[in-house]
Amino acid sequence: MTNLQVKNLVQSAHKLLQQKQYAAAASLYEQAYSLQPDNKAVGRQLVYCFHAAHLDERAFVILQDSWEQYLATIADTKLLIEVVLARPDFISALQILTAVQWEDAVEKARLQQLIVQQQKLYAQTHAQQQQQIYQQILQILTLPLTQQVTVAANLHFLSREDFLQTVQLLLDNPYLHPMIKASLCEDLVKLKEKSVFTINYYGKQCHFRPQEYPLIAHLKSLTEMLSLLADHHELNADFVNDLQAEITLYAALLYPFTDIVITQPKLWLLMILQHFGLEKTVQTLEKDAKAGKVDMWLNKFDELLDLFN
Repeated sequence: MTNLQVKNLVQSAHKLLQQKQYAAAASLYEQAYSLQPDNKAVGRQLVYCFHAAHLDERAFVILQDSWEQYLATIADTKLLIEVVLARPDFISALQILTAVQWEDAVEKARLQQLIVQQQKLYAQTHAQQQQQIYQQILQILTLPLTQQVTVAANLHFLSREDFLQTVQLLLDNPYLHPMIKASLCEDLVKLKEKSVFTINYYGKQCHFRPQEYPLIAHLKSLTEMLSLLADHHELNADFVNDLQAEITLYAALLYPFTDIVITQPKLWLLMILQHFGLEKTVQTLEKDAKAGKVDMWLNKFDELLDLFN
């Protein structure tokens, strides 16, 4: 019955689409998509209709969890970039272009030029807002932490060149929260930036070349800890989910050098479980210098995460 409903809705939506009644067609595609949320074809048509009807925020909601599906063909990537540009998010648009699965140098150049042109136009029409971003960057430590996060996110309104310069300024700041720095570093990794950046990493001046680093989700140490955690069948499933999120946060707080710090994922997981009162290993690990160092980091993480609460 559901398949028949979806078929009828799609047929009716297609007729409206041919008549360029995009909002009306989107309404029917949305009904079909709610019945079959895994139907990629319907989801794609829904995104297209939302975009054509200038309802890009609604289109973006659909795209949020399915970006990779739009990287295989030029037409899909173009649609994805156009929706992202409407937000406007020029850095994410450039990141999408670096992640495409198709090869067409001419089309890539066209899309890159589209992004550059849109950003220049935005800069001209929103000069005051752009100036405000620069002012907030200079005063970022005087702002509440939640507002600092927003300021960092607003860097996506800038051109690539201005974005890179501003990110470098923030990474050098010894007092900026590590979670914000991690987000900025991951932005650079998504851009596959080849330049070497400096970062004040917990009081130490370090260098990193973003192109050579994985995204947080692909960190070797994180992947191994999550895999080891899955073997603890005695733990409640809901608690495991919460613990997975917590461990991911820990990995982010150490980014981009997470894999350099977490060289023994098994020990880290053991200490994390102990940290949450799930392992009685204090006596066996109390003389272990490596365990003591992990415990020091975990206490540091608690302090840093408390700042967001």
